[in-house]
Amino acid sequence: MVKISGKGIFQSAKELRQKQDIQRDDESIIYLELFNTKDWGRNNFQVTHQTTVEGKYTNRYDVTILINGLPLVQIELKRRGIDMKEAFNQITKQTLESCYLSIPSIEEQEKISNTLKLLDRKIELQSKKIEGLKLFKKGLFNNITYNESNIIKLGDILEEISEKSTVNNQHDILSSTANGLFLQKEYFNKQAASENNIGYKILKRNQLVLSPQNLWMGNININTKYDIGIVSPSYKIFNIDSKIINIDFFNNWIKSSRALYEYMISSEQGASIVRRNLNIDMFYEITINAPSIEKQNKIGSQIKNVNKKIDLEIDKLEKLNELKKGLTQNMFV
Repeated sequence: MVKISGKGIFQSAKELRQKQDIQRDDESIIYLELFNTKDWGRNNFQVTHQTTVEGKYTNRYDVTILINGLPLVQIELKRRGIDMKEAFNQITKQTLESCYLSIPSIEEQEKISNTLKLLDRKIELQSKKIEGLKLFKKGLFNNITYNESNIIKLGDILEEISEKSTVNNQHDILSSTANGLFLQKEYFNKQAASENNIGYKILKRNQLVLSPQNLWMGNININTKYDIGIVSPSYKIFNIDSKIINIDFFNNWIKSSRALYEYMISSEQGASIVRRNLNIDMFYEITINAPSIEKQNKIGSQIKNVNKKIDLEIDKLEKLNELKKGLTQNMFV
């Protein structure tokens, strides 16, 4: 904490987010990251109540929030009617000076640092591998779809349906996002929908779901992961005519840059800058340049295999990140 001593809140926060250089006994330098600033959910958050710390001064904190073991936020609780200034007056220089960090020995730090370096390299290589596979899939799709000119309108392959749940929690709640389709309890780590989900729309496997307000941002997905689920009534759900278009082929097309452009053209400005209202008639008029269904099936099969490979590599990357997170947290135990 020496580096942030005497500095303001914003400068201290900036300093803590950067890599920390630590000089060893042999005067060599190692670098440590205290926080995961790219994915904050991967940090370890803890809360303590009425914690007494004895140092140069003895202080008791009403609430302290720790991130990766670092006591970064102090909250003073006051009864209703007490002047707020009293809470600020308790947060004094003496209080901050009594904060201590629990870290391992320098030898243990060096071991963890070397391991983290190796993990960082593996994570970097794994990320590049995933990006390479994604580029390969994109090239595979683009090189074939533009060689032939069979024109298919979305209105010819999509049929809107509205089957709704009749009892509460009839099926798992799904969340459709620009990044894909997820179980809501896993995506938000909690149930974000209302407790009463009667009347939610039922989404079955190989059906298409989209958000009319956020389609222009890419919130459109084909359910290839779950047998059945329910989504908010605000979503639109469609059956797909698989005799005309291959599901895996179509699943890749709906996320293409050409498709995103068409969604934007088909969406009109809504009540806020991030919401646009879908013009369904214009949406149905969007066209796809596609080969014959036989070639689509072949392309779809190839894309499906690449997607499986990408999912496996993403799983490996997540495990590496979890391992790194565990090692980083152990530094402050």
